[in-house]
Amino acid sequence: MDKQVQKRMIVVLGMHRSGTSAIMKAIESLGVSIGDSLMPEAEGNNSKGFFEDIDIYRLNEEMLSTLNTTWYDLSMISKGDVAYLNSKGFLEKALKLLSKKLEKCDIFGFKEPRTTKLVLFWQNVFAHIDCRVDYVLALRHPQAVAMSLKKRDGIDTFRGQLLWLSYQVAALTALNKESWIIQFYDSLISSPESQLQRLSQSLLLELNAVEAKLYSDEFIDPKLRNFTIGEAKNKFDNEFSLPLIEDIFNTLLKLKDNDLSSTKLNTSDSINSWLNEFNRLKGQIDYINSQLGHINYMHSRIIEKESQLSRLAEIQNKNLPVEETSAIELSAYYGVSDATGTTYSEEFSSKHFLAFSDGIKTLKFKPDQNHDGHISSIRFDTANTPCLAYLFEFSIKSNIGGKILWSWNAGSQQLPWDSLSGGELIDFLPFNELNAAVVICTNDDPQMIFDISNLIPKIPKLLEIYLEVKVKLLPIKQGAEAAFNALTKINGTLINQLTSELNKNRDALKSTAELRDLILGNKDLINNFRSEITDVINNKMELQEKKFKNEIQTLEEKLKNTKNQLEEATVALRHKTHQLEQIKKSRMMRTALLFSKMKNLD
Repeated sequence: MDKQVQKRMIVVLGMHRSGTSAIMKAIESLGVSIGDSLMPEAEGNNSKGFFEDIDIYRLNEEMLSTLNTTWYDLSMISKGDVAYLNSKGFLEKALKLLSKKLEKCDIFGFKEPRTTKLVLFWQNVFAHIDCRVDYVLALRHPQAVAMSLKKRDGIDTFRGQLLWLSYQVAALTALNKESWIIQFYDSLISSPESQLQRLSQSLLLELNAVEAKLYSDEFIDPKLRNFTIGEAKNKFDNEFSLPLIEDIFNTLLKLKDNDLSSTKLNTSDSINSWLNEFNRLKGQIDYINSQLGHINYMHSRIIEKESQLSRLAEIQNKNLPVEETSAIELSAYYGVSDATGTTYSEEFSSKHFLAFSDGIKTLKFKPDQNHDGHISSIRFDTANTPCLAYLFEFSIKSNIGGKILWSWNAGSQQLPWDSLSGGELIDFLPFNELNAAVVICTNDDPQMIFDISNLIPKIPKLLEIYLEVKVKLLPIKQGAEAAFNALTKINGTLINQLTSELNKNRDALKSTAELRDLILGNKDLINNFRSEITDVINNKMELQEKKFKNEIQTLEEKLKNTKNQLEEATVALRHKTHQLEQIKKSRMMRTALLFSKMKNLD
């Protein structure tokens, strides 16, 4: 990199569906290189192009996968996550990638919404590169973003607003000490020429009249804006899911015309308060995020099963009518291992014939002949007739007393076989109140192989064991319909339960926010109430103090009376003591006279 000419990077941050593509195209029209490795346009999504570097997109996806998260996860990327990514070599990958991009130009610009989620990581990368970095924060009404996400991805609008919040908080936290501006999407669509002029002045870029004209007349199309603020307000009763979202959006909207120097000064205090409020709600948001994750998982399962059923429809022409198919041959081939490998031989097999009209059957497959080699596996085969097999139980039993050596049932929700070919597991679904593993069996010779080489005790002789199977077969069309109905019912129940949990948490989150707003919006009332409480407490204290004084006065009077009584008693006691002393002396004198008289008589 040329040290004499300082390179520049312009990074567009923002939530998905916030107009980052239109903003990036505007910046490119101002002479900024966006590279030649761009994501192709997608009809019905971004038909005019994403203007998104596909190399950065792939790196972001790899990092999110490493952190076991996704772009639509509400969780935030922490400094600990950044350290973990660095330890996995992503810092070096990102530095190498950006260095290649900057080699070809003096000013490189890029946008990829996942960068906003990973902005703490990318800031660490930028710190290792000798270049100036300016940021453009894409701003669009949260409800318009949520409605666009719902249209494109089927994401619940409440979650869409929470995603907008998490991306915005991530971006604003990182931008708190950076050079950045806000670009309001609606303004760019409504007044492209004036907004291009503003961008050129704020970012110190040259405005090319021809490029500006092309951008305004040919690229910008009002149809790009599927939802306006007015439509967002009219379509939903609650314009904002949370007061915090409203506060952030309205504050940023007021700053949309600021330049690089003033935006930072006007948002520093607000960003800190927003971050504190977001952290206060984090526990509830994380819980909602986990519930929404379950819902998305269920949606993906439904999509997956619908895809399987669509594939089934393609092979319905291979389906044999029930009346033309008397029975399907079911076979168990016993694999015997020797020096040459595993052998599946006709003479070791056991067969049954099962009609579609039969109910749930328990079938025993006993080997026809013995063999001296070691039994290593059993291959269960539904022949070549297209069908749907409902497998309820498998077990390997001993001929002696029917002792179970190995068993499986569909209630375990685990695959019963070690390998499956020529067939495909749809799901574990109920049939007549029993759980079953439902398998699509086409005419590609489906085989389910059970490895019993580690079975204890080892059974060397084929005739000592048999395979017992509980199974039900259906024609592929009828079976597909039954499987689809069962799957839809199960998924519908789960989705309803999870949606109910989501609504409960949504109400709880809103109630918490409303309570906070009620308190903040009624400070005067609370202060008056506090004043009234203080007056009541003071009055109570005065009455109590007066009561205490009266009681003290009464006690003092009692104490005084008691003291007088004690003094009077002391005087009386002294008088009595004196009297007793006189009596004692008188008695002693009388006793002495009496002894004297007695002595004279002697």
